[in-house]
Parts: sequence; C-alpha cells; structure tokens
Amino acid sequence: MDKEASPEEEAAFLANKDQCIPCQEGYELETSLKKAIKEKCTSKCPDELFTRIKEKLFLLIILISILIPLFC
Repeated sequence: MDKEASPEEEAAFLANKDQCIPCQEGYELETSLKKAIKEKCTSKCPDELFTRIKEKLFLLIILISILIPLFC
C-alpha cells in the first residue's frame, strides 16, 4: 500500500489476502483510513505531530502484522 514491499511481496499478498479474513479486514481498514485522512485533511500537519502519528500507526501496523498469522 505504501510501496514498501517488493513487487513480488505485493503480488503474493494480493493473491492471498482474499483467503484470509484478518488480512482482508486489515487491508480494508488501512485503505479506508488513508482515504478518510486524505479527504479530511486540508491543512498541513505540524511536522512534530505528523511524526508522532506516523510512529503510532507504524506500531499499530506491526501489532496487526504479528496478530494476523495467529488467526490465519
């Protein structure tokens, strides 16, 4: 989604996400959050706040990526 994965990793994820409910839900959640933020944010976020939000979202994504295999 953020182009952090290699093309091969992205293709593997997209091919398998439809078979894994937590993967689908995580993907849809991240997609909808990014879309909502993009639509609602019309002013520039202060750099310090942006960094804190980005760190918290990164931790949340790590937590989700750890938990997803437990349910697949």
